[in-house]
Amino acid sequence: MTKIYALYAVVVAVCCGLSLGTTYAADDTWLTDFEEAKRISADKGKPILADFTGSDWCGYCIKLDKEVFSKQEFKDFAKENVVLFVADFPRKKPQPEKIARQNVTLQRKYGIRGFPTILILDDNGKVLGHAGYERIGPVKYVEKLKKIIGDSGMEPIVAKHVEPKAEIKPAKTETVEVAVEKQTTSSEGFSLGKWFSDLFK
Repeated sequence: MTKIYALYAVVVAVCCGLSLGTTYAADDTWLTDFEEAKRISADKGKPILADFTGSDWCGYCIKLDKEVFSKQEFKDFAKENVVLFVADFPRKKPQPEKIARQNVTLQRKYGIRGFPTILILDDNGKVLGHAGYERIGPVKYVEKLKKIIGDSGMEPIVAKHVEPKAEIKPAKTETVEVAVEKQTTSSEGFSLGKWFSDLFK
């Protein structure tokens, strides 16, 4: 009988985890409710780092998580400086209908046409800057995020455990786009698709 109760407890725990729509099981600081992320952003005076991802199929999303988001340098930075939010578009993992609808609405609103897309937002959801996958490691990625936030007019951020080095030449980076189905609804304000188009003119 004890084994049956233990098995039941495991099943309940797994179901609860799925109902939360958490993408990064090892890090429970990633929020999936956008309104909650905005409330916390307003309360703490921190910008939102929004990750638009296909966590179980997008190769570069998985690489960004493994190479940056799972590293201590990024976690230290994020804990002190941003509110983490993930809008996931899985193909195999179950996802609550409410979260799925929210994510599609956000994808259309911000004109997301490639994964991964990282947006830095204020507490009203206004875009302050954007990033994607780059093969530069956690330290340089954190520096990139700090610059985006600084360029937005916010106070410069000093990340913990990230020591700036003098006279370092910029590393050659690689940004990769992953095409997804185009949305028929026009975005409001910032359009990542237009940004990519302008980039290659």
